[in-house]
This record gives sequence, C-alpha cells and structure tokens, in this order.
Amino acid sequence: MKKIALLLLILVQACTAIINGPNTPIWDTGLFISVLDEEGNDLLNPDARYPKSINTNTIRLYHIIDGKESLVYNNSGESRWGYALLEPEGKYTNYRVRIAVNISS
Repeated sequence: MKKIALLLLILVQACTAIINGPNTPIWDTGLFISVLDEEGNDLLNPDARYPKSINTNTIRLYHIIDGKESLVYNNSGESRWGYALLEPEGKYTNYRVRIAVNISS
C-alpha cells in the first residue's frame, strides 16, 4: 500500500511540474462540424454539387477578443483561416470542418 501511495505522489508531482513548469502546456482544442441536408447529403464534400453545398473556401473565422472582432489568419500551416477541411476517414463517413478554438482569452 505504501508503494502505491508513493507512486501516486510521484505521479501527481510530475503532473503538477508539467502544468506549472516553465513551459506552458499545449492544449489541443477544436470543434468538429459535419453538415448534412435533409436528405443526408454531405454539404461539405467539395466534389459534390447540391443546392445547399457549402464552398469552404469562402468561410472566414473571427475571434471576439475584448469585444473586438479579429479575423483569424495564419500565414503558415494547413489552417490558414483557422479551420481545416478533413476528409472522411475511419469511423467518420462525411467531410468535417475542424475549427481552431481560441483559449487564450
């Protein structure tokens, strides 16, 4: 029992050191959205043409920081506009948009 308590104490101390240490922890946060119409058509599929299809190239994301709108744009990376279109894979049968969440404010 003492060994288990000691192991838990070391684990708690290690986690505390990571969270409170000199390096800020990285939080992988995001919002995933699929969009289907009434008939179940995938409206984010760039190869399909439905009356309500969404052109993801026109999506713009704004963060509201201190009451002011700020257009999300990153000069590098796959998510220049704060989101990425993800293809169907694994258990996901439809396209999805992953939106980067601002946790800094």
